[in-house]
This record gives sequence, structure tokens and C-alpha cells, in this order.
Amino acid sequence: MVADPGTATLAGPPSVPAGSAFQVQWEGPDSRDDFIAIAEKGSKELRYRDYTYTKKGNPADFVASGDVGNYEMRYVHAHTRQVIGRADIKVTPVEAAVQAPASAAVAVEFEVVWQGPAYPSDYISVARPDQRPGSYVNYTYTRDGSPLKVRAPSDPGSYEVRYTMGRGNKLLAKTNIEIKAVSAQLQAPASADMATAFDLAWQGPDNKSDYISIARPDQRPGSYKGYTYTSRGNPAKVKAPREPGIYEVRYILGRGNKLLDKTTIEITP
Repeated sequence: MVADPGTATLAGPPSVPAGSAFQVQWEGPDSRDDFIAIAEKGSKELRYRDYTYTKKGNPADFVASGDVGNYEMRYVHAHTRQVIGRADIKVTPVEAAVQAPASAAVAVEFEVVWQGPAYPSDYISVARPDQRPGSYVNYTYTRDGSPLKVRAPSDPGSYEVRYTMGRGNKLLAKTNIEIKAVSAQLQAPASADMATAFDLAWQGPDNKSDYISIARPDQRPGSYKGYTYTSRGNPAKVKAPREPGIYEVRYILGRGNKLLDKTTIEITP
């Protein structure tokens, strides 16, 4: 016969903001593997959203669900699988706001001003409108402050700047931004001797990781025989390959290896 586990009392805040940390005071048998659970109000006895073992200490530490609603704190006696104590708790909404420029060029960093709960895992992201909360192209944690910088996508188009609560990836606020295409232009000599450096004039966005490359025509944009970063100056010095033939000089957007412009050059013996 299983002994009566007795009762337990629980004390916590009557309400907490979604995603916030809170503590639950408890009294009970503290038997091996007993635990405190947070469950939706009215759910089955042993169905819960979160839990922590009583052996981890008193009070017990929790982070509220990202979903608002009525919940219940439960003391679960592990041996009998009985709930021997309970108390109500309500999860309330939190608010956020984001302000971003109406447009930005591809691959540049732009500033976002935000307001929100700033929980440790919250983040500001840029995402396609069809991406679910929790998916994104680029992101920065809110712990970096406001305003913060987010990198624009490498593909032009319509996007959203979002404040997402890290706990449960809950979308709290969003605003639209148009990411605009950029162009580049190259001026290279018609030919150059193999294995020698030649000057190449260029125009382009000159983002931090942009580069000028020389590649075979059949190589994909991110592959090359040689390269130099645009940050090293204009004109750029590019070293010709050691094998003669027809090549392409390319301006590559470093974020995403996007080809912005190219011109043909013959490398001669």
C-alpha cells in the first residue's frame, strides 16, 4: 500500500509578464524526484509546460511561457504521480515596438530603434514576410542595446524587421523595410601577362567583405583564381592566374557572394 503523500503549499506571484523570470515558494515532502510544474489551467494533471525538481532548491526558478493565459503551479509527488498542491498564476501580455528606415541597400548594416522587455534571448531580426516567427535572414540580440545594427539581406525585396521574444519565438512587433539592389562597374585592361599584378578601376557599394576576383567563366561567383578586397583601395591590384586563357574579372558582394558586375580579360603567356 502506497503511503499518503500528504499535501503541499505553493506560493508565487498572481500574475507575471510573458517570458519573464519568477520564483515559486513551496512546502512539501521533497521526496526523490518530486517536482514543481507550470501547467495550463484545466489541463490534465500530469501535462505541463515547464517543471523543475524540488531538489534544486526553494524557491524554485521559472521563466513564464510566451503564451498569455491562465496557468497553474503544481506540486507533483513523483512516487504516487499525484498533484498534492496547486496555485493559480496568470501570464499577461508584453509589448514591444520597432522603428527602422523605410529602405536600405542590400548587405549594409542599418539601425533599428526598439522598445520591449529585453529578455536575455530576445532579438531583432530581418525576415521575409512569409517566414514564420523564429526564422530570419539576419538577427541581432536586444542585449546589444537600442539602437542596434542589423545586416540587410543580400537579395533585394520586401522584408520585415521584427522584435521576437526568444522564449518561444513570439513575434511582438514588426515593421516593413524595402531592401534595394546595388550595382557595380569594373574597368579592366583587355589583357594582362600571366602571374603579374594589374590595376583595375571599380565602382560599387564597397561593403566590408566585398571583393574583386578573377575567375574562369565556368566558376560560380564565390569561386576564383585570385581576389582582393575592395577595402584595399581603388584601383584594385589583382594578380593574374599562372595559366593563360580567357578569364572574368568580377565585383562580388561579400555577403552571399553575389555577382554585381564582370568583364572579360585575356591572360597571355
